[in-house]
Amino acid sequence: MRRFLNKLVFAVAALMMTAAVAATPLSRAQVENYIASFAEAQTFAEKNPLKQKDIDRHRPLVSSVELLAKDSLHYQGLSSIAQKYHFRNLEQWADVGDRVMHAYFIAKEGSSVAFIKRNYQEAEERINNNPDYSEQHKKGVLVGMKKGYLRNVKKIQEAQPDLPAVTGLMDEIAPLYK
Repeated sequence: MRRFLNKLVFAVAALMMTAAVAATPLSRAQVENYIASFAEAQTFAEKNPLKQKDIDRHRPLVSSVELLAKDSLHYQGLSSIAQKYHFRNLEQWADVGDRVMHAYFIAKEGSSVAFIKRNYQEAEERINNNPDYSEQHKKGVLVGMKKGYLRNVKKIQEAQPDLPAVTGLMDEIAPLYK
């Protein structure tokens, strides 16, 4: 029971720390440090391949790090790289990396909540006005579309605080995601 309570306390503390970190916008220095660390981290990963399952495609770095054992070669090696580039730990490096990636793609696409909403409303109208779709089919498509729309709105809203630090470094970030 004590072991369970310790894990529960740790999980709650980790969630609170993640929420506090996420509330703070990325700084230009964090983005620059992530860019500087990327090649070395990628080289390490290529030299030490590791197949992982259950990686969250919305938070690939964070979820990958969560799957690593703290005493593993991968965790230790990547932690060393993260600290070399002025990150507190590997978890912070991964969080910054995922946030840079999300903000970069949102800035690159020029996505905004208004743009996403307008596209959603236009698609909703096309589906509702399509005489070839049954009411049941329309409902099913619209439910799926609504989930995607809400997910996209959330991504854009979450990236807003990070956009200033990222947009000033778009040319430096672009080669990371080719």
